[in-house]
Amino acid sequence: MLAADIAAETWRREKKAIPNPGGYLQSLCAALVVPSWYQTSEERKAKALEAEERRLASKKSQDELKAAEEKEAQAREEYWASISEAERHGFRLAVTRFGFELPVTAIAAMAKTLAWESRSRMYTQEHSAPQ
Repeated sequence: MLAADIAAETWRREKKAIPNPGGYLQSLCAALVVPSWYQTSEERKAKALEAEERRLASKKSQDELKAAEEKEAQAREEYWASISEAERHGFRLAVTRFGFELPVTAIAAMAKTLAWESRSRMYTQEHSAPQ
């Protein structure tokens, strides 16, 4: 069984056809030398399981990050909708003062971000002020 497993792993690694597989396997059985790179099927299974666990953890982390980003984007949109048109206009003006000619959608996105950051700074200052 060990010789057959070594033969199979050798074929997987080298990806080349063995012209006489039966003779190759017979020669392995007659004078079996375990290559230094060889890992048992249990070791290979354990490594595959670890890799799958890492992949799932990474995917979970990415999903959580995406959910947090979506939640923040929703909060930013809700905040933008809650402020007055005069405040919105002020944020749009602040963005256009940089002197760049930007598309309307870019100005709107930057103004919303500026409003959100301004709100966050005000919130932080209100809650960190000594009582």
